[in-house]
Amino acid sequence: MNGNDQKVGSRITRGMIVIAIGLAIWFSPVPAGVKPQAWQLLAIFIATIFGLILSPLPMGAVVIIGVMMTTLTGILKIGPALSGFSNSTVWLIVAALLVARGLLSTGLGRRISFLFIRPKCRPGSLLSTSYSTRLFPPKSQPPQCSSSSFCRGDR
Repeated sequence: MNGNDQKVGSRITRGMIVIAIGLAIWFSPVPAGVKPQAWQLLAIFIATIFGLILSPLPMGAVVIIGVMMTTLTGILKIGPALSGFSNSTVWLIVAALLVARGLLSTGLGRRISFLFIRPKCRPGSLLSTSYSTRLFPPKSQPPQCSSSSFCRGDR
């Protein structure tokens, strides 16, 4: 068994764990005072969260499957299920993550920081380098991802 087969097997195992967690909550007894639809929505939500943590598929696919399950099971209609995607804050966060990932992967943030350091530095002068990084701290450091991306482990 090569490394690729082990990765696929690991992903299938993690996917089965996510499905088992969702089904265990779905078929467990509904607590008093809780509507069955709310309990089933909780099961899908927790399974989606575990899917994001265990990553059997990429994050986008796990979320789309979670939204799809809410509509296929009839818990939510398609409008309310997709209403979160109409929020501009969600798209602002997605755009910030994409820009930060692009700056980090291409090294553009590092190159921009060198543009600020270079005019202030003489070759071999450690003191002038430290002064220039103190003068331009936000621009001389690489971009920081949001706290949610740290939780996902994208960094």
